[in-house]
Amino acid sequence: MTRALATAALLLLVLAPSPAAGQRPGELRGRVTDRLTGEPVGDALIDFPALGLSARAASDGSYAITGIEAGRQEVRTSAVAYLEHRTEVCIGNGRIERLDIQLAPQVVELDRIRAQSPAGLRSVRLDLAQIRESGASTAGEILEGVPGVVVHRRGGSGPATVSIRGGDPGHVLVLLDGMALNDPVTGAADVSTVSLATVESITVQHGAQTARYGPGAMAGVVVIESSRPEPRLRLQATRGSLGERRGAAALGTTLGDWRIDLSGRAEQVDGGFDYRIPAEAGGGTSTRSNADLSGMGGLLTAEAELAGGTFRALTGGDRMRRGLPGRGHAPSPEARQALDRARLGADWRRAGSVWSPEVRLQLVEQRVAHRDPAPPGGLAYDDTAQLSELRGEIMMGHAGAPGRVGDRLERWTAGLQLSRQVVEADALDPEAPTTRVRAGAFMRGESTAQLGPAVLSGSLTGRLDHDGVDGTRPTYAATARVDLGLVTVHGRALSSYAPPTLGDHFFREGVAVEPNPGLRAERVPLELELGIAGRHRLGPTDAEASLTIFSGDVRDMIVWAPDFRFVWRPTNVDVRRWGGEASAQLQLPAQLRATGSFALASVTYDSPRANGAQVAYRPRHSGRIGLDWRPGQWRAALTADYTGERYPSAARVNRLPPFWQTRLSAGRPWRLGDWHGDVALHVDRILDEKQSLIFGFPEPGRTFHLRVDLERRLTR
Repeated sequence: MTRALATAALLLLVLAPSPAAGQRPGELRGRVTDRLTGEPVGDALIDFPALGLSARAASDGSYAITGIEAGRQEVRTSAVAYLEHRTEVCIGNGRIERLDIQLAPQVVELDRIRAQSPAGLRSVRLDLAQIRESGASTAGEILEGVPGVVVHRRGGSGPATVSIRGGDPGHVLVLLDGMALNDPVTGAADVSTVSLATVESITVQHGAQTARYGPGAMAGVVVIESSRPEPRLRLQATRGSLGERRGAAALGTTLGDWRIDLSGRAEQVDGGFDYRIPAEAGGGTSTRSNADLSGMGGLLTAEAELAGGTFRALTGGDRMRRGLPGRGHAPSPEARQALDRARLGADWRRAGSVWSPEVRLQLVEQRVAHRDPAPPGGLAYDDTAQLSELRGEIMMGHAGAPGRVGDRLERWTAGLQLSRQVVEADALDPEAPTTRVRAGAFMRGESTAQLGPAVLSGSLTGRLDHDGVDGTRPTYAATARVDLGLVTVHGRALSSYAPPTLGDHFFREGVAVEPNPGLRAERVPLELELGIAGRHRLGPTDAEASLTIFSGDVRDMIVWAPDFRFVWRPTNVDVRRWGGEASAQLQLPAQLRATGSFALASVTYDSPRANGAQVAYRPRHSGRIGLDWRPGQWRAALTADYTGERYPSAARVNRLPPFWQTRLSAGRPWRLGDWHGDVALHVDRILDEKQSLIFGFPEPGRTFHLRVDLERRLTR
């Protein structure tokens, strides 16, 4: 291991940029977003006044400007209803530089009323640069660093599900280009199956989101968007411990009015390692086998301007095979999983005008198989679940006439969502319905007003959802925001629900296992949230901090537990839930940045007999501290993640102690002719920590991988 790390560090030093002959123009790329909401600012003007170069941002906020003279240049960015943004950027000789721009909402006074860009809900957005620098290979890996998010992993290359604010993984809706990845049988989304090779951004929204996104979004939403076409050739190679080998390639070009992007990837992980069995499980040592993974995938995207908007079509597929080694003290050396997924999608949107329509259509075909001929407990199984889903969404937004103050004073958005699922699963009872149709309609209104020195904005969303199994249910979301300049305060009141999954209602009855057809839908009748955020500059230091507290009890949460006959079956249980998230960031001299976050999620059974017991495997406390250093072209980051105590059952027994896990990454960009490259070393659990979130699933301790990215910009 030491020799491998030394070799990787030497490679970082060797791959330094080589001097180019003569002065060559450079290129600037990036994304323009709203500083308060993180939403893209389409049609923003990015201008180099001294050079006479400019470009307009696309509807997703992205832009690219070529032919920029090397050296330090002034950049001005402007957009309707935003303050002008000025900064300087250093363009390297023949380099491709990146500059992400955040615009502050502009306040305009007329008739004693001022309007600003309405603030969105609290969210965390990871852009393309952050995804690449994270060193993560899957969505599950990168989500581990988001405040308030806990990723439930079962081994390094095993399944991974997401919990937000102490919610069940089935309470977090995961959308890939608008398509829900949540399993119709279990309700949870396995984010380890989403490769980041073709992902452009990930947005995490905390709290009840049913009023906007539909049933199942009781604790939050993860929105994943695939990369959009660019004229480029990109290659990526990764080599790491545990036999990790990954490769990806993407080619973007133009065909007439169309922008085309074709990408592909392949990966393989051996996954085996030696580990120590906990004393509680008998002690001793063993070797982790059947932990291998292999996969491949591809994505074809085509984009063009059509009918005054942007039309995009995409088609892709994923194939994965992996072992399911089970618990360390009760291994499953023969258990395997196979995943095959194909998807086809199209969307059209028009932004930056009075009317902003959007249409999206998605079709997915998926087959997941699990088998184990000799499990350590229970009977042998060989189950297959096949899913075919068609999902459509139509939205229309109205923001007043461009150029008038009223265009940001009031606006509304209405939408209609339809989906049809066809599910066939061996794990379900033969009487289970194979077709499930859902329909949802929502309307959202926003308004902004001036009250003295403060700018007030608010929104109200109402929604109706109809499910063939659960009937019709209403939900709502109301938010208010007060912007005082350096400090912003917001409050929200929301409701949400999640109908029972097919597995909860129709699980095939077996030995000591039975379904519960009388289950009720899970509900959050009222979730209250209050938050404050501020930004301040003190000399050479920029400081940002935010604090959010929430309370939202869950009625009729579905929990699988044994009854008095020791038969496992799902049942409805009321749960009390409250907590909060805090984060801070300091931009220090010498290109240093310090970050910290902490989350509290109290999720306890609402029963006197429970004695305040936390729901199983919901850590009450979690957090992260980090230090980022960027001297010149180099970058280095050190982070430490904290996972608090947790319990493996619905009682205050067998407490699992808290633990830390540390990560280190270092890298730098470089240039070789027309190629722009980046080489980075990532080390996980640098102190060789062995603890795991879930008892009995061993972790390998210190692991590392070296990643090399190559990109060549092609002529438009």
